[in-house]
Amino acid sequence: AQHLPPPKVCKACHLLMPATHRERGLVKWFNARKQFGFIVRRNADEIFAPAAEVKSRARLKEGDLVEFTIGANERGPIAKEIRILNSPNGSQ
Repeated sequence: AQHLPPPKVCKACHLLMPATHRERGLVKWFNARKQFGFIVRRNADEIFAPAAEVKSRARLKEGDLVEFTIGANERGPIAKEIRILNSPNGSQ
């Protein structure tokens, strides 16, 4: 059997797949003053991200890789239980 070298992938690609009933996306933008923003998802519409659903004291920033569940409010779907997995500026 021929041994192949390990594939070269980005740092974020080494993270495990999301748990059942959770999704991943990138923060499109977030307004700390207004306490909300939006997350873009693969193969789905972007989703509203309220600050109250972030599971740490960190603030969401553009480009953050996040994991979340899907909930709903009177206006439609929202990201809930948001957890920052990787931030482009190194903060988590």
